[in-house]
Amino acid sequence: MGNSWTELIFADVQQDTPQYLCMDRDGFYLCTVGLRDGCFAEQDMQRVDLGRARIFMAAAFNKAMASLNELETGCVEIVQPCN
Repeated sequence: MGNSWTELIFADVQQDTPQYLCMDRDGFYLCTVGLRDGCFAEQDMQRVDLGRARIFMAAAFNKAMASLNELETGCVEIVQPCN
């Protein structure tokens, strides 16, 4: 396992369960992260090709931009954190 590596490429955290696009020596995959035996571990891994990886990143980016546009136009009520 000396040649084993994984790189986080992109994260979509605007979901109830954040999803991550990662890359390893075998290519791209989507996954979530959860607790397993008291440690954080990848779950629900799904291999994807480059086209699907691009779609994932574009969709997450578009959601983020829509949120920013809503904030800019004042169409969204912002909930203030408790102090």
